[in-house]
Amino acid sequence: MTSREVLNVYGENTNSNPNSIRLIPQLISIEQHYILLIEKYEYLNKFWISIKLGVVITFLHTIIATITGYVFAKIEFKFRESLFFIFIIVMMMPFQVNLLPNYILAKKIGILYTDYAIILPAIFAPFGFFFMRQTIKYISDEYIEVVLLESNKVIDILLVTIIPYSKPGIISLIVLTFADTWNMVEQPLVLLKDKVSALNKAKEEGERNKALEIAKNLLDVLDDKTISLKTKLTIEEIKKLRMK
Repeated sequence: MTSREVLNVYGENTNSNPNSIRLIPQLISIEQHYILLIEKYEYLNKFWISIKLGVVITFLHTIIATITGYVFAKIEFKFRESLFFIFIIVMMMPFQVNLLPNYILAKKIGILYTDYAIILPAIFAPFGFFFMRQTIKYISDEYIEVVLLESNKVIDILLVTIIPYSKPGIISLIVLTFADTWNMVEQPLVLLKDKVSALNKAKEEGERNKALEIAKNLLDVLDDKTISLKTKLTIEEIKKLRMK
């Protein structure tokens, strides 16, 4: 906002002290929210796509991580510790290192530029396996032995013992996974090529709207040529603004 706009919204309209500032603005508007959510409906479309991917990835990853964490924590098998050590090494790598292998694999199996190219790598992320293994590891084996007296099915062990006693860890994993999925930037740009043009178009539209707002605020103080140089709008566009 320009200094004049700030003064008009927050300043006291008194002759004795025209530059004083109020904590509560005189004008309160939700017009920007109306424009974003109603007029610019493309935003809502992209918003719900992000919600869909976040929920699907979080749900599937939590299930897979819980089962895998139980296997690594409570079931003895050959090379268990070595395999878990490999998971830790992969988890410590920056995701940019894994981005190229994910791209090559997605291209080979035919899911590149689809939502599956984002979902499949995310649901098998090693962090969830490590997190749930550390959570389940401290559950007493006596609880599992009690369940084994009645049933030897893994699903019964998970439902009766592992999941109830791992609720804090599962809730934490859900929050962390959804937040990580929501903040994805590089993965969609690389693996969802058809989304890049839409993203660039939205960025350009946002920059143009910002330039138009700045031009409107400068109409009363600058000439058309100067406004055009500062906002990168054409003279014809500025003249149209003056006619409105």
